[in-house]
Amino acid sequence: YLDDGITCPYLHKSKMLELSMIFRAYYSPEELISFFFPAVRYTHEFELFVMNNYLKMKGVKEFVDLSGMNLSTFNRKFKTHFNQSPYQWLIKQKSKHIYHELSTTNKSLATIARDFHFADASHFNRYCKAMFGASPSKIRENILNGKRA
Repeated sequence: YLDDGITCPYLHKSKMLELSMIFRAYYSPEELISFFFPAVRYTHEFELFVMNNYLKMKGVKEFVDLSGMNLSTFNRKFKTHFNQSPYQWLIKQKSKHIYHELSTTNKSLATIARDFHFADASHFNRYCKAMFGASPSKIRENILNGKRA
């Protein structure tokens, strides 16, 4: 699904629940703990911090300030956990959420722009053209006509 660009959060959640059910059905709690603990022990706290806060952040500086780390430590730790710079990752996540909002909701373009901290409509328009190759209204029009950006 990920390789094919399917970004439906409902599908991902249902698959996550399915996998969880399979684990619980076929493995004891002790087996699951011994299997997952080495991976979770070292990554869980930082990744949880990132996932709980990234939608609230306007940029990397705000993220670094919230973490209480210095910039180089935050960047190094981020690259270790997410395999890319915080800036690149934030842009990618923001793009996914914006595209999802444009394609699955009836929110006004102004509301979406405000929700994602764009200064004005023209800034949001330029962003969408750069990231998706079309204006927000054109993206919606293409989706209604069955085309993907």
